[in-house]
Amino acid sequence: MKKKILALVLSLLLCPVTLAKPYKAFNDKKLFIVKKNGSKAIDFAVLDKAVDQLWQHAREYPTRFDNNSEKEQAKKDVIILSKMIDYLISQVVKDKDKALKQHLTLLEARVAVMAYNFDYTKARDLADKRYEMLIAQTDDPALKAEYGAFLANSARTKKAEKLFKSALDAGDKSTLYGLAMLSITENNRKQAISYLKDYLNYSPTDTRAKQLLKALEDDSIVIKRNNSAGN
Repeated sequence: MKKKILALVLSLLLCPVTLAKPYKAFNDKKLFIVKKNGSKAIDFAVLDKAVDQLWQHAREYPTRFDNNSEKEQAKKDVIILSKMIDYLISQVVKDKDKALKQHLTLLEARVAVMAYNFDYTKARDLADKRYEMLIAQTDDPALKAEYGAFLANSARTKKAEKLFKSALDAGDKSTLYGLAMLSITENNRKQAISYLKDYLNYSPTDTRAKQLLKALEDDSIVIKRNNSAGN
């Protein structure tokens, strides 16, 4: 429960306050294209679109939906997508198609993140394994930033900080915002302000960062870190 509370605090700080667009149920029938000879092929663009739409609503905890009906539908869809992607990776995509396999692995990682945010707690381990596999293969700073956000959102702040800093060292300045949020949970106001100022030099139009910086400078935010979290 304590980790959930810290995750909620981080989420409220890390995420925009605006609601996403209405969620539309995944139609798995659109995933297949019928060729002239009658055979079927997979339309990976449809799969990408389905995961991307769900990602807008459920990449953080708590998830963001206009109503409970949309949320319940999304919970069903995340399980369908998880099984479908697992099947594609294990049975359809050949090992020699490295680029496609890596892309599907990223989709699988994101779906696992969303499943975890729907309280399917065992999905956390799958997300960790897939992100760590991809980072080992590509050393991509954007992937490190994305995985770091999941770690922070699941209250694993020490590992999140390490990933954020690694991504920052590789040139991904978007992680400055995440580092600022982690500093807030540590009640390190001075460091958070420094990170936010650097972040706003990189992204000067980010309204939420401006508002947060002002709140910190006005001493209107105080968050004490829970020592039981952060592994």
